[in-house]
Amino acid sequence: MVEILKKSFIITILFSALLSNDSPSFFRYSDASLDRGNLKGLIGIMVDFKEDNNPLTSGNGKFLDSLNVGFIQDNNIQRCNVEHHFIVDPPPHNKDFFDSQLEAVKNYYFNISNGSIDFEIDVIDSIYTAIDENGEYQEMQFFSQSEDDITTLYKIAVELAQNEIIEIADQKDWTSSEDFLVVVFHAGLGQDLGTPYGIFDPTIYDIHSAYIDSEMLNSIGEETGILIESEDTQFSVTNGILMPETLNQIFFDVIEDLYAPSFVDEEDLENLYCDYQLGMTGLMSYFLGYRLGFPVMHSTDNI
Repeated sequence: MVEILKKSFIITILFSALLSNDSPSFFRYSDASLDRGNLKGLIGIMVDFKEDNNPLTSGNGKFLDSLNVGFIQDNNIQRCNVEHHFIVDPPPHNKDFFDSQLEAVKNYYFNISNGSIDFEIDVIDSIYTAIDENGEYQEMQFFSQSEDDITTLYKIAVELAQNEIIEIADQKDWTSSEDFLVVVFHAGLGQDLGTPYGIFDPTIYDIHSAYIDSEMLNSIGEETGILIESEDTQFSVTNGILMPETLNQIFFDVIEDLYAPSFVDEEDLENLYCDYQLGMTGLMSYFLGYRLGFPVMHSTDNI
């Protein structure tokens, strides 16, 4: 955890340095546009899955709507008692929740750029359920086994919400897909944290988060981007972000597999996992950096 915090601090310092320097040479390693002012807004979409009870995924395919952090064997003992401790990203995970997530990213970039990066945020107040090409509802595991699977989930969500996306864009007078970026939030835990001490992760079909770029879309046959259209408007979505509803493992039973309480006395179980919590702002801000034209500041071969 200390190393993660150190890396986050270093990345924040480097971001700040880049934002305060007007030289375009800092951005030569990014394929994104160097014009950081062309992004006018973020549009959030919620997508869930066919409900299941698959032990290889976290949750049941639906968004969390209530707080339950009781232990598996005794639900009356709390992994972290909300009455006495802070819980990161508590449910319900709904429109208001994801509004606050996007607001946090907006505030981060606005503050570290001294106001030079700013954008509007909108979250569509509907939950779409992932389907296959035949219109059948799909379980989470079918979108977790490859990069193409992740990209396909993003595409499905954008296509399901295309009418609402276009409506927002028309209201804002956004005339190009370069004016906005679609962030898809899927139900369940993100497969982004790794496992401690080489422990096998039992939820191997949780979905990795990603910045979706044109190469990934090209790989699933969308060479010109995801086409969304209405009678009067047409956009080609060529990049975006895929995020989970949370990165906080405390809401899911998998935390007891990864950090087993087997040798903890029962009287010491209460609040055992209060310090094992993570939020999403850092990861989402990192992905947005790709869209804003920042260079990658770490080795992509080993992280």
